[in-house]
Amino acid sequence: MLKTMTKDRKPTFSRTVIIDSPLYVAIDVAKYYHKAMIFDLDKNIVEPPFGFDISKEGFNKLIEKITVNSKKYKTDSIVVGMEATGHYHETLLEHLRTKGFKVLLFNPYATFKTRALDIDYVKTDEIDLKAIGQAMILGKGREASNEEAVYKELRLLTRFRRAKNHARSVLKNQMLRDLDRLWPGLMKEPHNTKGLFTNLWQSKIARELLKLGLLPQQIADMASKELVALFKKQGAKFVGPIWAGKIIKHASGVMHCGGMEAEVHQHILNTNLKVLEDMDKLIEALDNKTAVLLDKTPGVYLLSIQGVSFVRIAEFIAEIGNPYKYRDPGEWVKLAGLNSSRYQSGKVDRKNNPITKVGNSYLRATLFSIARDISRWEPFFIALRDKFCTKGKHIQVAYGAVANKFLRIAFYLMLRKQNFDPNYEKEKEKMSQNNH
Repeated sequence: MLKTMTKDRKPTFSRTVIIDSPLYVAIDVAKYYHKAMIFDLDKNIVEPPFGFDISKEGFNKLIEKITVNSKKYKTDSIVVGMEATGHYHETLLEHLRTKGFKVLLFNPYATFKTRALDIDYVKTDEIDLKAIGQAMILGKGREASNEEAVYKELRLLTRFRRAKNHARSVLKNQMLRDLDRLWPGLMKEPHNTKGLFTNLWQSKIARELLKLGLLPQQIADMASKELVALFKKQGAKFVGPIWAGKIIKHASGVMHCGGMEAEVHQHILNTNLKVLEDMDKLIEALDNKTAVLLDKTPGVYLLSIQGVSFVRIAEFIAEIGNPYKYRDPGEWVKLAGLNSSRYQSGKVDRKNNPITKVGNSYLRATLFSIARDISRWEPFFIALRDKFCTKGKHIQVAYGAVANKFLRIAFYLMLRKQNFDPNYEKEKEKMSQNNH
């Protein structure tokens, strides 16, 4: 354990330093102003907590402190540790690696648990530095490594696409709200079989209808030929008299809003429709670029699994990076935070507790999405999901088991550079059961 805290909550480490021991630099990263502390392997402070900003001057101050203490204590062994806090640490990390430093990254939750061991919900910069230092000594971090350009670019693109796809979903919900006021009952639903469209966003006719920018009361007064002419004028020649008649008939029976409120809703809907079209084009361009990059990685072998899309595989590969730098699939399980927590006290030793969730949240979310997809389409994974469900396990527990199995299969598919063979996996399962 690290040494105890004084009443003013500042670290009270010893200042007796052993020559030639490695020096550790704990950095508490923030948006504009970082704090750092330098200590040795025996947790003795060699440089008390100091601050530096995000400018070149601030970075040079950090390097100067490290250099002075390195010379003073005659050691070239320097290890830097910091939390992976969003994107705030990335620029500092890049420059430290350029200088040749070994940098360890820590999950914020891991340092939180370390901090909670002895400080009772108190949080200050000095305490955070102590927690990071304790985590460094305990070996909780992972070393930041130089990524190949294709994996780094893929991660940036997939995270950007994920954010834009979420924004598109929010935009669609806003449009549906306005549409419910302007044209209630337009969508077919279990409780509304009189609607015109089952999927508003995939139906070309529905999209063209929205582009017309007309209120239902305006369409209700039209003849079929007149409405067909309007569709053709905007390039929708596939809309004929039959569909025009259906739209007019539906518009005639709509209990719509009117007056100024209808005009405002229509204006908002038209504006959002233009934004939606731009977002669709952007996401399509991102998908095309992602597909090209994915083709340069071993992730293409995972596309042989039924039900999984290239977008999900690209997100998966982007988060793990080069798969060949890992020793075994267990490292991926831990990286995603899918490893089971463990509780041990006296004779009690529970190993199959809930997952730790200490890991890459992007990777974990991607894996659960993949698990849901493949357990709908791939018979091998459907059977695995059903096995857990029949035991009375929660569906999320079943998806966690599917994700875990996917990781192990994915590791060896890419290692051996071969496609997924469900028969091979079934035979391997039987052999494993017979051995036990």
